[in-house]
Amino acid sequence: MRNRAIATYRFDHRGHGRSEGERTYYGDFNELLDDTNVVVDMAIEENPNIPVFLMGHSMGEVTVALYGAEYPDKKLKGLVTSGARPMTMWG
Repeated sequence: MRNRAIATYRFDHRGHGRSEGERTYYGDFNELLDDTNVVVDMAIEENPNIPVFLMGHSMGEVTVALYGAEYPDKKLKGLVTSGARPMTMWG
């Protein structure tokens, strides 16, 4: 994406990845959405005249979908999801 002059932001979820610092975990899924919101706000603020999309894969896909439902008025151009297995209430 960088070769196309597209800015990207990413972060390690608590308890995942290789970030330095104390290991911690989410006690509530809303904390995941709160962390995502911090990054989204940063991207929107740093790119006021550029469309901002939120993209997630696997666990990130679930986060993106829930984020869109929790923050429907956020100034995002769109949501991109990838990699989660479709689920039904029957499994």
